[in-house]
Formats: sequence, structure tokens, C-alpha cells
Amino acid sequence: MQLLRRRLTSATDAELVRRLARGQRAAFDVLYERYSSRLFAYLLRMTGGRHERAEDLLHDVFVDVLEGAVGFDPQRRFDTWLFAIAHHRTCNVYRQQQTRSAALERETNAAQTPALEWSAKLATEEWLFDWPQFKERLDTELNALEPAQRSAFLLRFVENFSIADIARTLACPPGTVKSRLFYTCRHLAKKLRAFDPRPDEEHRP
Repeated sequence: MQLLRRRLTSATDAELVRRLARGQRAAFDVLYERYSSRLFAYLLRMTGGRHERAEDLLHDVFVDVLEGAVGFDPQRRFDTWLFAIAHHRTCNVYRQQQTRSAALERETNAAQTPALEWSAKLATEEWLFDWPQFKERLDTELNALEPAQRSAFLLRFVENFSIADIARTLACPPGTVKSRLFYTCRHLAKKLRAFDPRPDEEHRP
């Protein structure tokens, strides 16, 4: 058993999926250990820091992997397939949220109100160059984006996926990925301008 475990640990993703498709559960365990931390971090940010929801989605995504291993295309990278499943899962959650009652919508809008209060705080000098505050503000702005924009940003700048890999993951043309990233980065640069140490004159076109 230990010898098999060592062999599986050094196996490629494609080999592990092939073994999983043949019913070798130990291959699933290795894939889970290899990717669960990265995937959970992605899901956590996609769900606005909701740990319980991210954990539920993590479970659901790996169930999809377990059930879909037989149909996995060996020519495709496993991580792009995995994150594509995660992206679709989070988009489904987002759509469900959009169709809830008016009362829940009002609650959601109320939850966004604190983001407006940040603008006044960010104007104070003590908030500049503060990485924890910057990260919190960045997450606030990312959470306000559409899931497709948020996902493209995280895959590019956190997971270091190439444009082509993001296109395969999100099932859209590379040009669409580039456009989403361009407008997202421009939007975030504007929203996070208070953290930019350059003088205001340098921001002008």
C-alpha cells in the first residue's frame, strides 16, 4: 500500500484521472491533496469569504471530479478542467442568489453599504501602504464584480493561468478574457487609487 501511495504521489494528473476512472480511489485522494488548498482559496474569494459555502462548493466540485473522471479528455489539463467546474458551480450559486426574494435582495444591498464608507477612510494617510487593509479593500471590490470578471482576475493573478488556459477554463475566446481583465484592472485601479503612492498628477492622462 505504501509503495502504491508513493507511485501515485509522483504520478501526473492525467495518470491519476485515468486510475480514478478505473475505480482506484487512492488516486482521488492524491488529486484532492494536490489541489484542494488552491481550489478552496479560489472558492473562498469567489464566495466573498464565506467559509461554509466555499467548503460546500469544494465538496461538490470534487464529487463532480469523481463522477466525471470517466469522460475526462486526456488532452486537456486537469487543473483547467477542475477550475472550470469550480467556476460553473460558483456561477450557479450567483444566479440562484439573483433570483431570491426582494427581502434578500435588500439584505444584499445593505451588506454592500459598508463599501461606500471605505472611500472616506481610504482618504486618510494612515491607510496608505497598509497591505492588510489593501487586501480587504481589494476583496470588497472583487466581490462586487460579476463572477466571470472575478474568476478571470483570480485565475490570472492568483493561479497564474495563461490567457489561453483561462479561456479554456471559462469556455470563452481569449479576446474575451483579455477584455475582461483589461476592464477589471482598470476598474480596480480606479477604486483602489487611494493606495497608489504616486502623486495625483501622475494619474492624469
